[in-house]
Amino acid sequence: METEQGMAVLSVRSPSDATGDTMGKVFRRVFDASRCRERLVYWAEQRFGQTILRQRLQNERTSKKDDRLIGIYPGKLDLALIRLAIAAANAGKLLTGVRWEIYADFACCERLEYGRFDHLDLLGDVAPDRLTMIANAGQITLPSSLDAWDFDGLLLTHRCSRCSKVCQREVLVFDPAFQQCEHCGFRVTSEPESRQTMLTQSSIVAQCLMKKLMYDRSDRLLAEDRIACESVELMLDVHATPLFTWIFEHVLHGQNWSIHAMERGPWEWGLIELCYQRSLFRLLQNPQIHQAFCEFMRASYRRRLEAFQLNHEMKPLKGVTPEQEFEARLNMIRQNQEEFELHMLAIRELEDIVVIRPMDRNPKNAKVASPACKAAVEAFPNYLEYALVEIDTRLRQQS
Repeated sequence: METEQGMAVLSVRSPSDATGDTMGKVFRRVFDASRCRERLVYWAEQRFGQTILRQRLQNERTSKKDDRLIGIYPGKLDLALIRLAIAAANAGKLLTGVRWEIYADFACCERLEYGRFDHLDLLGDVAPDRLTMIANAGQITLPSSLDAWDFDGLLLTHRCSRCSKVCQREVLVFDPAFQQCEHCGFRVTSEPESRQTMLTQSSIVAQCLMKKLMYDRSDRLLAEDRIACESVELMLDVHATPLFTWIFEHVLHGQNWSIHAMERGPWEWGLIELCYQRSLFRLLQNPQIHQAFCEFMRASYRRRLEAFQLNHEMKPLKGVTPEQEFEARLNMIRQNQEEFELHMLAIRELEDIVVIRPMDRNPKNAKVASPACKAAVEAFPNYLEYALVEIDTRLRQQS
């Protein structure tokens, strides 16, 4: 008889049915296990007919006591069971850009398997009846909610504000202001009722994202053997950046950045600052990273211009010639690039607002973000989306 855990592990075999094909494939390519910048390291020891699973917490260690015990399982080493144990130990966490590794020795030299945190790599090609048997054995406490297996946060960040079904499968990052649901027809408009529905639901999602971002990251080790990636890929925290944009717009309203106003409630200033520290906004205060991101995005705009000029088949609007429509589209791409350059200049203002000024606890000295800075912050989910699409495009061209 199947238990709730057995049914749960079967339901998670194909979460791409819930998240959509586009998002899952892009995340698997851009954040492939061989390209992940961080890793969670586990090793399995076999003693007295049992398998002991531990997690290595630091590079320098002298004994098993320095590691975290995950579980002890009867019988020989079973990698399918070990992968499920790793999934259960990390249920509910956001682990995009982090991979898991399984070793057969204390020194972690004999690697048995590794992969990214998603259903395909964790469950692999294990047959459903085998998964059910492992889950029903009760050796591992598996979460019964599909959301607990949402290691990329795609189920969480793409919920419709009205019907709660996953929508906007072609969008990669959290950006509820442009929500359009193909299930119930809900879309965000300028109507007060529409915006209030979006704000109510997105506030719940944002608070949940914030809690997940606050998980302790001290057990993550650098993946030193990952495939060489462009420097811009190391900057992309796909959750902290759009989350900070949402907080900036709907909680802080781009102004009154006094620490006094944020000491209570779900949006404590310390949490907001930590979100900022983990976002692309903070990294861009570094001149070298700022320059690298600018060069990457400029190359992206050039590629889009060249691609559009080569493939400009279109149906012009009524009363507009194909030539006029073509020129208008080109000008739009050029204008987007000009806006990006202005936003990259304005974003430098954030450090003074978020980190420096709040140290002064006098509300009279609180600094208000300029209109240019506000526009820049609100545009960054789009730039993050463009960067992910650009990286994915390059990877597909290389394969």
